[in-house]
Amino acid sequence: MRGHIEKRWSSSYTIIIDLGKDPSTGKRKRIAKNIATEDRELAEREMRRMMSELDDGTYVEPTALTLGDWCRQWYDMQKDRLGPKTRRRYAECIDLRLIPRLGHIRLDKLQPLHIQRFYVELSRAGRTGKANGADKADEDTQDARPLSPGLIRYHHAVLYKALEAAVKFRLIRQNPASGLELPKLPRWQARVKPLTPEQIASMLADARKTPYYIPILLAVTCGLRRGEILGLRWQDVDLEAGRLTINQTLGYTPEEGIYMKDAKTDGSHATVTIPPITVDALRAHRAERNKRRLKKGEGWKDFDLVCDRGDGAPCHPDSISSWFPKWMKGRGTDGITFHGLRHAHATWLISLGLAYIRRRYKSASGTGTSAPR
Repeated sequence: MRGHIEKRWSSSYTIIIDLGKDPSTGKRKRIAKNIATEDRELAEREMRRMMSELDDGTYVEPTALTLGDWCRQWYDMQKDRLGPKTRRRYAECIDLRLIPRLGHIRLDKLQPLHIQRFYVELSRAGRTGKANGADKADEDTQDARPLSPGLIRYHHAVLYKALEAAVKFRLIRQNPASGLELPKLPRWQARVKPLTPEQIASMLADARKTPYYIPILLAVTCGLRRGEILGLRWQDVDLEAGRLTINQTLGYTPEEGIYMKDAKTDGSHATVTIPPITVDALRAHRAERNKRRLKKGEGWKDFDLVCDRGDGAPCHPDSISSWFPKWMKGRGTDGITFHGLRHAHATWLISLGLAYIRRRYKSASGTGTSAPR
């Protein structure tokens, strides 16, 4: 392998490296690279660097591929491995923000400064463009709201993964998204005071009169998430032993509709202790559900769900999320979301005392059940 430089213009040199004959074609192969400098020594250093990388197999040939082209290719390779909701979020990051602002830049020309400025722009204004699967009516919508630090960090995670893959496939030498300054996540501040044990007891008593008593009870006493509650099946519940297992969760996207998916990891297949108050409520709920099933007859949709929409079919997850804050506000407590009931779970446990918590942890370590989640 030999290399030399030629002066083409007054302010640039061309580096030419001869790689010898290509064994597959018999033709001579060479690499040529223009470098904008009047300094011959700088051009020679660049040539030596290129030859060193060619020797150790780390050289990456320049590419005309843009960041936008690569992000689309990378997403196509990843999407079948992602859950529907994650797939939608990746598409939104790429189509609404990454491509409109950075997609035109050649992949091998992308610099850390480009990306850092992109994050600053996101903190000042939101999206431009349209995500795959977005409603046609929203096609021309411009959302200029600034993004939260957490959402900017999510965009960083997506871009970083895409660029790491580009390094892996030797499209670029290094990841320009490494070592950047990310917005700090604000310290958690309780905008709404957490529910007291008395408020929780009152809420559970009032919830008995609503269609959502069982989901609320499972959230408070077992610490389950919305998707875990709505995906819970009777076959995953052992009332005699007082345990339930999280084997699947329910989700929703406009593209997929309502779907069930397997719990994410082996750790997500957790077995949770069910307290006596919830065991009794589930027994009564199952008896009431069996009456509904008999009454519906052939119209019953047999999904084996603990929480269904009345005919055995899955509930839309947004139904309880939109209903719950309004119901709580009507009771005089504003700002509490259904997701926030997981915090109420901690308060509920503490109200039962240390002895009860120890029993749950002992059960968790002794039988494979999870501690309060």
